[in-house]
Amino acid sequence: MSNTNQRAYVTGASGLIGQHLVHLLVDQGFDVTCVTRDARHLQYAKDLPIHVVEADVRDRERIRQTIAGHSVVFHLAAWVQFGVNSRQQGAMREINVDGTRNVLEEAWRSGARRIVYCSTIGALGSSGPAGHLGNEEQMHNGRFQSFYVKTKHEAYLVAKELAGEGAPIVLVLPNATYGPGDNSVIAQQLLVCIQGRMSAIPGVSGTYCYTHVDDVARGLWLAAEKGRIGESYILSGPALELAEFYAKVAAHAGVAPPKRRIPTWLLRIMARVLDTIPGGKAISKGRPINREAVAMITEANWAFSAAKAQSELGWRARTLDDGLDETLEWVRQNQATLAALSAPEPGPTRSAAA
Repeated sequence: MSNTNQRAYVTGASGLIGQHLVHLLVDQGFDVTCVTRDARHLQYAKDLPIHVVEADVRDRERIRQTIAGHSVVFHLAAWVQFGVNSRQQGAMREINVDGTRNVLEEAWRSGARRIVYCSTIGALGSSGPAGHLGNEEQMHNGRFQSFYVKTKHEAYLVAKELAGEGAPIVLVLPNATYGPGDNSVIAQQLLVCIQGRMSAIPGVSGTYCYTHVDDVARGLWLAAEKGRIGESYILSGPALELAEFYAKVAAHAGVAPPKRRIPTWLLRIMARVLDTIPGGKAISKGRPINREAVAMITEANWAFSAAKAQSELGWRARTLDDGLDETLEWVRQNQATLAALSAPEPGPTRSAAA
């Protein structure tokens, strides 16, 4: 698939993966349309030759008006948050599930030759017991550790359904993504670690596959270039337990690794209390302490094989040793912003979709 004169439509362009994907697509010669709910979130792209569209994926008519004429569509937009309350759940489902249907159906209707849907490894559910690697063929066990992963599973089924009906959709499932430009809890916790202030971590044996954001962006592009319609591709870096990950981070930062372990029973009690008391969510801002976040690391493993993406797309993930240094340098340079994001605020916290 030649990139010459190809137009790419990218939802979620203001998110971490979206930013890196937009840069890659521009470098590959695509004419890129960046879709975001607020153009102010695209400051990173102010010097790039892109088109900006302000749109909410819940607004099907707006998507229809702006998606026509694009040969490739990348759908990344989602609301990512753990610990949403009952009032927020409806909006999260509208964005993550209904919004996905809106974009994928309108992309198909518009005549896009390839549609790449960026899901998450959470859509497949836990990879199973420690030491086992999941893959694209596994069936979800029906246990959802958070409402977010529940909506992403539902959206994944929407994408599979439409692909089965003939839509030219390729599905991509990234694992735990890190890298420069990240403002999430992962980056906030990296800052705490490299400052030597992380004295304790959860005492869990669960695993994640830490995947550099540039590798994820390249995997999305390769899915558009080489992916088979209707197929899913997992993008997973090296699998590590939480303690191994932070030990490696500490080694790269030249600080002592966290020594103490917080028992899982205590984590669950802390999460229950902070979810219940007035102002609890504000107190825990920037710290992954709510029932859903705790369930994600105590009730599941997220170790998945990227063998299919490697063999069919030619994709490779860098090692943590190759990816951490530039990430930690970005964290250092942006520590004031990250510290402000993690500081407790009075009143309820708010989140927006990427």
